[in-house]
Amino acid sequence: MNNKFKTIIIISILVIIILMYFCACDNDFQSTFSPPSDPVKNQTEEYGIALPVRDSDSIKIGKFILAGAVSYRLYCIYEVLPNDFDNFEKLIQSCQYYKGKINIKNLSAIPKMNENVFKENDECDWLSHEGYVWIGKKYANKFYYIAQTNIITIEGGKFFIYLSKFIFSNNQTPNESGVEYKTDLSWEQLKSIYNAYPINDNERTIDIDCYIYYNQVSGSDYTTKAYVKLIYNEEKSTIEISKDFTLK
Repeated sequence: MNNKFKTIIIISILVIIILMYFCACDNDFQSTFSPPSDPVKNQTEEYGIALPVRDSDSIKIGKFILAGAVSYRLYCIYEVLPNDFDNFEKLIQSCQYYKGKINIKNLSAIPKMNENVFKENDECDWLSHEGYVWIGKKYANKFYYIAQTNIITIEGGKFFIYLSKFIFSNNQTPNESGVEYKTDLSWEQLKSIYNAYPINDNERTIDIDCYIYYNQVSGSDYTTKAYVKLIYNEEKSTIEISKDFTLK
Protein backbone atom coordinates (compact mmCIF):
# COMPACT_ATOMS: atom_id res chain seq x y z
CA MET A 1 0.00 0.00 0.00
CA ASN A 2 2.82 2.38 0.86
CA ASN A 3 4.46 1.96 -2.54
CA LYS A 4 1.17 2.55 -4.31
CA PHE A 5 0.55 5.63 -2.20
CA LYS A 6 4.00 6.98 -3.00
CA THR A 7 3.43 6.37 -6.70
CA ILE A 8 0.12 8.28 -6.62
CA ILE A 9 1.80 11.20 -4.85
CA ILE A 10 4.65 11.32 -7.39
CA ILE A 11 2.24 11.21 -10.34
CA SER A 12 0.11 13.95 -8.77
CA ILE A 13 3.14 16.18 -8.29
CA LEU A 14 4.19 15.67 -11.93
CA VAL A 15 0.70 16.53 -13.16
CA ILE A 16 0.67 19.72 -11.06
CA ILE A 17 4.10 20.77 -12.41
CA ILE A 18 2.99 20.17 -16.01
CA LEU A 19 -0.21 22.17 -15.51
CA MET A 20 1.71 25.04 -13.93
CA TYR A 21 4.13 25.07 -16.89
CA PHE A 22 1.32 25.36 -19.45
CA CYS A 23 -0.45 28.04 -17.44
CA ALA A 24 2.76 30.05 -17.35
CA CYS A 25 3.18 29.69 -21.13
CA ASP A 26 -0.41 30.82 -21.72
CA ASN A 27 0.14 33.89 -19.50
CA ASP A 28 3.28 34.79 -21.48
CA PHE A 29 1.31 34.52 -24.77
CA GLN A 30 -1.50 36.72 -23.48
CA SER A 31 0.94 39.34 -22.27
CA THR A 32 2.73 39.67 -25.61
CA PHE A 33 -0.21 39.41 -28.07
CA SER A 34 -2.56 42.32 -28.70
CA PRO A 35 -4.84 43.05 -31.72
CA PRO A 36 -4.24 46.11 -33.95
CA SER A 37 -5.29 49.25 -32.11
CA ASP A 38 -7.37 50.47 -35.07
CA PRO A 39 -7.74 47.98 -37.94
CA VAL A 40 -9.64 50.58 -40.06
CA LYS A 41 -6.78 53.10 -39.81
CA ASN A 42 -4.37 50.43 -41.03
CA GLN A 43 -6.33 50.24 -44.30
CA THR A 44 -6.08 53.94 -45.15
CA GLU A 45 -3.72 55.73 -47.48
CA GLU A 46 -3.05 59.24 -48.74
CA TYR A 47 -5.10 60.30 -51.76
CA GLY A 48 -5.02 63.40 -53.91
CA ILE A 49 -8.18 65.50 -53.56
CA ALA A 50 -9.27 67.11 -56.82
CA LEU A 51 -12.17 68.79 -58.58
CA PRO A 52 -13.27 66.70 -61.60
CA VAL A 53 -13.39 68.45 -64.98
CA ARG A 54 -15.25 67.12 -67.98
CA ASP A 55 -12.87 66.16 -70.81
CA SER A 56 -9.86 67.70 -69.07
CA ASP A 57 -7.44 67.21 -66.21
CA SER A 58 -8.90 67.50 -62.73
CA ILE A 59 -7.95 70.47 -60.56
CA LYS A 60 -5.88 69.38 -57.55
CA ILE A 61 -6.65 71.01 -54.20
CA GLY A 62 -4.68 68.93 -51.68
CA LYS A 63 -4.03 65.51 -50.13
CA PHE A 64 -5.76 63.62 -47.34
CA ILE A 65 -5.65 60.24 -45.57
CA LEU A 66 -8.77 58.33 -46.68
CA ALA A 67 -10.29 54.86 -46.55
CA GLY A 68 -10.82 55.06 -50.32
CA ALA A 69 -11.48 57.31 -53.32
CA VAL A 70 -13.13 56.87 -56.73
CA SER A 71 -13.09 59.33 -59.64
CA TYR A 72 -15.56 59.46 -62.49
CA ARG A 73 -15.99 61.81 -65.43
CA LEU A 74 -18.02 64.43 -63.60
CA TYR A 75 -17.77 63.52 -59.91
CA CYS A 76 -15.53 62.06 -57.22
CA ILE A 77 -16.39 60.01 -54.13
CA TYR A 78 -14.10 60.22 -51.10
CA GLU A 79 -14.52 57.72 -48.26
CA VAL A 80 -13.64 59.60 -45.09
CA LEU A 81 -13.21 58.15 -41.60
CA PRO A 82 -15.96 59.59 -39.36
CA ASN A 83 -13.51 61.19 -36.94
CA ASP A 84 -11.69 62.89 -39.85
CA PHE A 85 -14.67 64.64 -41.44
CA ASP A 86 -14.07 67.99 -39.73
CA ASN A 87 -10.51 68.17 -41.05
CA PHE A 88 -11.55 66.96 -44.50
CA GLU A 89 -14.19 69.67 -44.76
CA LYS A 90 -11.63 72.23 -43.58
CA LEU A 91 -9.43 71.17 -46.52
CA ILE A 92 -12.31 71.74 -48.95
CA GLN A 93 -13.32 75.05 -47.37
CA SER A 94 -9.78 76.42 -47.27
CA CYS A 95 -9.39 75.83 -51.01
CA GLN A 96 -8.99 78.98 -53.13
CA TYR A 97 -11.98 77.92 -55.25
CA TYR A 98 -14.37 77.59 -52.32
CA LYS A 99 -17.34 80.00 -52.42
CA GLY A 100 -19.34 79.00 -49.34
CA LYS A 101 -22.57 77.16 -48.58
CA ILE A 102 -25.57 77.18 -50.90
CA ASN A 103 -28.98 75.51 -51.06
CA ILE A 104 -29.54 73.50 -54.23
CA LYS A 105 -32.40 74.82 -56.33
CA ASN A 106 -31.69 73.26 -59.73
CA LEU A 107 -31.16 69.48 -59.46
CA SER A 108 -30.94 69.19 -63.26
CA ALA A 109 -27.60 71.00 -63.02
CA ILE A 110 -26.05 68.08 -61.12
CA PRO A 111 -25.00 64.89 -62.97
CA LYS A 112 -27.08 61.83 -62.12
CA MET A 113 -25.49 59.20 -59.89
CA ASN A 114 -26.51 55.73 -58.75
CA GLU A 115 -27.25 57.07 -55.27
CA ASN A 116 -29.77 59.81 -54.62
CA VAL A 117 -27.09 61.93 -52.94
CA PHE A 118 -28.14 65.47 -53.81
CA LYS A 119 -31.67 66.61 -53.06
CA GLU A 120 -33.50 69.87 -53.65
CA ASN A 121 -32.81 72.48 -50.94
CA ASP A 122 -29.80 70.53 -49.61
CA GLU A 123 -27.19 72.83 -48.11
CA CYS A 124 -23.94 72.04 -49.91
CA ASP A 125 -20.45 73.39 -50.37
CA TRP A 126 -19.91 75.06 -53.71
CA LEU A 127 -16.74 75.92 -55.56
CA SER A 128 -15.96 77.56 -58.88
CA HIS A 129 -13.07 78.34 -61.19
CA GLU A 130 -13.13 80.13 -64.55
CA GLY A 131 -16.85 79.51 -65.02
CA TYR A 132 -16.85 75.90 -63.82
CA VAL A 133 -18.99 75.11 -60.77
CA TRP A 134 -18.80 72.17 -58.34
CA ILE A 135 -21.16 71.04 -55.59
CA GLY A 136 -19.93 69.03 -52.59
CA LYS A 137 -21.82 67.19 -49.86
CA LYS A 138 -21.19 64.88 -46.90
CA TYR A 139 -23.24 61.69 -47.33
CA ALA A 140 -24.16 58.86 -44.90
CA ASN A 141 -21.53 60.07 -42.41
CA LYS A 142 -18.98 58.15 -44.47
CA PHE A 143 -18.58 59.70 -47.91
CA TYR A 144 -18.00 63.12 -49.44
CA TYR A 145 -19.36 63.54 -52.96
CA ILE A 146 -18.21 66.35 -55.20
CA ALA A 147 -19.68 66.88 -58.67
CA GLN A 148 -18.96 69.24 -61.52
CA THR A 149 -22.26 70.79 -62.57
CA ASN A 150 -23.54 70.09 -66.08
CA ILE A 151 -22.41 72.27 -68.98
CA ILE A 152 -24.86 73.67 -71.53
CA THR A 153 -24.29 75.43 -74.84
CA ILE A 154 -25.89 78.76 -75.75
CA GLU A 155 -25.73 79.68 -79.42
CA GLY A 156 -25.80 82.97 -81.23
CA GLY A 157 -25.99 83.37 -84.96
CA LYS A 158 -22.20 83.50 -85.31
CA PHE A 159 -20.85 82.11 -82.03
CA PHE A 160 -21.49 79.71 -79.16
CA ILE A 161 -20.57 79.68 -75.48
CA TYR A 162 -20.38 77.05 -72.73
CA LEU A 163 -22.01 77.85 -69.38
CA SER A 164 -22.68 75.91 -66.20
CA LYS A 165 -26.34 74.97 -65.90
CA PHE A 166 -25.96 75.77 -62.20
CA ILE A 167 -26.36 79.51 -62.87
CA PHE A 168 -29.90 79.02 -64.23
CA SER A 169 -33.11 78.23 -62.36
CA ASN A 170 -34.78 74.82 -62.68
CA ASN A 171 -37.18 73.73 -65.48
CA GLN A 172 -35.50 75.82 -68.18
CA THR A 173 -33.65 74.91 -71.36
CA PRO A 174 -31.26 77.81 -71.95
CA ASN A 175 -29.86 77.51 -75.47
CA GLU A 176 -30.22 80.88 -77.23
CA SER A 177 -28.51 84.24 -76.94
CA GLY A 178 -30.63 87.38 -76.56
CA VAL A 179 -33.11 85.60 -74.26
CA GLU A 180 -33.59 86.29 -70.55
CA TYR A 181 -33.49 83.17 -68.37
CA LYS A 182 -34.32 82.98 -64.68
CA THR A 183 -31.51 82.55 -62.13
CA ASP A 184 -31.47 81.82 -58.40
CA LEU A 185 -28.08 83.48 -57.95
CA SER A 186 -27.37 86.97 -56.71
CA TRP A 187 -25.08 89.35 -58.56
CA GLU A 188 -22.36 88.74 -55.97
CA GLN A 189 -22.60 84.96 -56.41
CA LEU A 190 -22.50 85.30 -60.19
CA LYS A 191 -19.43 87.54 -59.98
CA SER A 192 -17.65 84.99 -57.78
CA ILE A 193 -18.05 82.38 -60.52
CA TYR A 194 -16.66 84.67 -63.22
CA ASN A 195 -14.15 86.64 -61.15
CA ALA A 196 -11.40 85.96 -63.73
CA TYR A 197 -13.30 87.97 -66.36
CA PRO A 198 -13.89 91.73 -66.82
CA ILE A 199 -16.85 92.75 -64.63
CA ASN A 200 -18.88 95.96 -64.86
CA ASP A 201 -20.72 96.49 -61.57
CA ASN A 202 -22.62 99.55 -62.81
CA GLU A 203 -24.04 97.83 -65.88
CA ARG A 204 -24.24 94.40 -64.23
CA THR A 205 -22.35 92.74 -67.10
CA ILE A 206 -19.46 90.29 -67.40
CA ASP A 207 -17.37 89.82 -70.56
CA ILE A 208 -17.04 86.07 -71.16
CA ASP A 209 -14.97 84.27 -73.79
CA CYS A 210 -16.95 82.78 -76.67
CA TYR A 211 -16.23 80.56 -79.67
CA ILE A 212 -16.71 82.01 -83.16
CA TYR A 213 -17.78 79.79 -86.03
CA TYR A 214 -15.40 79.08 -88.92
CA ASN A 215 -17.03 81.46 -91.44
CA GLN A 216 -16.32 84.41 -89.13
CA VAL A 217 -12.63 83.83 -88.46
CA SER A 218 -10.50 81.97 -90.96
CA GLY A 219 -7.85 79.40 -90.14
CA SER A 220 -9.69 77.29 -87.55
CA ASP A 221 -13.11 75.88 -86.76
CA TYR A 222 -13.51 78.40 -83.96
CA THR A 223 -11.50 80.82 -81.87
CA THR A 224 -11.67 82.20 -78.33
CA LYS A 225 -10.34 85.64 -79.31
CA ALA A 226 -13.72 87.24 -78.77
CA TYR A 227 -16.22 87.72 -75.99
CA VAL A 228 -19.91 88.20 -75.35
CA LYS A 229 -21.63 89.96 -72.46
CA LEU A 230 -23.41 88.07 -69.73
CA ILE A 231 -26.12 90.51 -68.63
CA TYR A 232 -27.68 90.27 -65.17
CA ASN A 233 -31.07 91.87 -64.49
CA GLU A 234 -31.34 92.38 -60.75
CA GLU A 235 -35.02 93.34 -60.75
CA LYS A 236 -36.14 90.31 -62.75
CA SER A 237 -33.43 87.90 -61.45
CA THR A 238 -32.52 86.92 -65.01
CA ILE A 239 -29.39 86.18 -67.05
CA GLU A 240 -28.98 86.94 -70.74
CA ILE A 241 -26.14 86.38 -73.22
CA SER A 242 -25.78 89.28 -75.67
CA LYS A 243 -26.64 88.54 -79.30
CA ASP A 244 -23.35 89.87 -80.71
CA PHE A 245 -19.73 89.08 -79.95
CA THR A 246 -16.83 91.52 -79.79
CA LEU A 247 -13.39 90.71 -81.15
CA LYS A 248 -10.54 91.12 -78.68
